[in-house]
Amino acid sequence: MACTDFIAVIHLGTSRLTGILGQNNEAGTLTIVACETENPAGCIRRGCVYNVRETASKVKRIIQKMESRIPGNRIGKIYVGVGGQSIRSIEHTICRSMDTEQMVTDEIKDRLLEEAWTCKPEGLDILSVVPSAYYLDKQYEFDPAGVSCTSIEAVYQIIVARPSVRKRIVECVTEQVKTDIAGIIPSPLALAGVVLSEDDRKRGCALVDFGGGATSLAIYKNGRLAGLCVIPLGGNLITADISEYLGISLSDAEKLKQKYANAIADQDDGTTLQANTEDSEPLTFKLSGFNAVVEARLQEILENIYSRLEPFAAKDLRAGIIITGNAAQIENLTAVIYDRMKIDVRYASVRKDLTVKSNLPDISALEIAGPLGLLLAGNVDCLASPAVRQPVIAAVPGKPEVKTETAPAEEPGKADDNPKARQGRKQNNLLKKINEKANQFVGDIFSES
Repeated sequence: MACTDFIAVIHLGTSRLTGILGQNNEAGTLTIVACETENPAGCIRRGCVYNVRETASKVKRIIQKMESRIPGNRIGKIYVGVGGQSIRSIEHTICRSMDTEQMVTDEIKDRLLEEAWTCKPEGLDILSVVPSAYYLDKQYEFDPAGVSCTSIEAVYQIIVARPSVRKRIVECVTEQVKTDIAGIIPSPLALAGVVLSEDDRKRGCALVDFGGGATSLAIYKNGRLAGLCVIPLGGNLITADISEYLGISLSDAEKLKQKYANAIADQDDGTTLQANTEDSEPLTFKLSGFNAVVEARLQEILENIYSRLEPFAAKDLRAGIIITGNAAQIENLTAVIYDRMKIDVRYASVRKDLTVKSNLPDISALEIAGPLGLLLAGNVDCLASPAVRQPVIAAVPGKPEVKTETAPAEEPGKADDNPKARQGRKQNNLLKKINEKANQFVGDIFSES
């Protein structure tokens, strides 16, 4: 990415639509020029576009707000981050045997990766292809380049989704907003690039993002992605359960969840609480009953996570389980997960070895970690007509820097010039009929309904 490049991204969240515009500086730092948000208000469901027209209207407003920060310039294309239901990884292996021993080159790796992109999973669209492991003469190698062998086995994690995921994004951004799409990036991979260190990946870990509409799980082993899934159950369901239980509005239920929710319901706790509500008289309720509702729904979400982690032993996840997201703030959640998995559990934090400056006050790097990961994954200048580009507002003097770590060189979802630029061209040719296959532990949980 040239020092004059600007990267524009839109993160499709169930609880919040976020747009960020960033600029690479000559010193190698990244400056956040604009960060704008919109309330999805039902147009995004479980991380996917539901109402195309309403989503397009909000995305257009975000783009206009970001353009106001760069007078005289226009955003011509954007990266879109998606992390909704049906997104998951499929393991795919390519084997090659040679007549004589020869050295593995970067060109051979590129050809194998390009071949992986030609995989045609029935009824699914490929969003990304990520190298997972290499075996040379049946011996594991993290990076095979430069090693001689007579056979190579390349294992990839192919990130797939229903074709409707891409179709609705195209309808929204390209057809309604009239803006080109620079790339569609799986948000869980972008988030991992911001909050997981290289040591976390090498030692093995599980990153769980407890979002509003869905919960994503990315598992890393031996430094590479070992599996990814999005569970279409999120914190909004806990809020809805509280709303129904107490007979209050969703907004009131969300406030009570943030203030009182506990992952462990103490049935012997006779504490009675009073809370003011928007539409009725002050509410009186027992804390034990309130948290019994929270615990029941939370356990449903956690059981889905545990099922995905069952194939991995504790030695595979020595860096533990890292959690983030709004619903991750529920009290005692880490204790509940540890009690079941007997693996260290900690909250995610933004990495610290990349300097990110901000023109904006009061911006929390962790709060925008997902969109920031999309920003770091982009490598295509997103401003229109760069030849007539106008000077951009300078960074505000005296603003503190936010330190984050860079993603590893193999950061998934990144649209490199070679071969990933070619990969991007392949993506649009891989749309097939929807034939969603549910995993046994969740039945039909990935269905459209």
